[in-house]
Amino acid sequence: ASSSRAAAPTAPDDAAAEPPAAALDEHITELEKQLLLERANNQKMMLQMLEMQNDVNRSSAKIVELKQESSGLRSQLVARDRMHADDARMRLQLGKRLQQLVFDNAALRRETDDLHAQLAGAVRPRA
Repeated sequence: ASSSRAAAPTAPDDAAAEPPAAALDEHITELEKQLLLERANNQKMMLQMLEMQNDVNRSSAKIVELKQESSGLRSQLVARDRMHADDARMRLQLGKRLQQLVFDNAALRRETDDLHAQLAGAVRPRA
């Protein structure tokens, strides 16, 4: 008799094994609420990501613009430095030329003075 009890499995109570339909409906409703909440959060995150991507694109465009501006300014600086070097070289040449002209002028004045002195000596009335 004891062997027949052990060999015969006991059948679970159908009512205890399955939750009632109302509990299932409530669980499904809760899952649907969570799904809607997750979808809303997902949409917010997608919108934030889109805004951040737009910010990145604007920043990248600004970086390119600033690099181009920087390159242009560097070119202007090189041209200005070259112009200043040319101006300095020209000032040096003009200074040397002016100095030479001053020396030439002084020499010519001395020569003119000497010629005037000779002329004055030659024109003196003889007594």
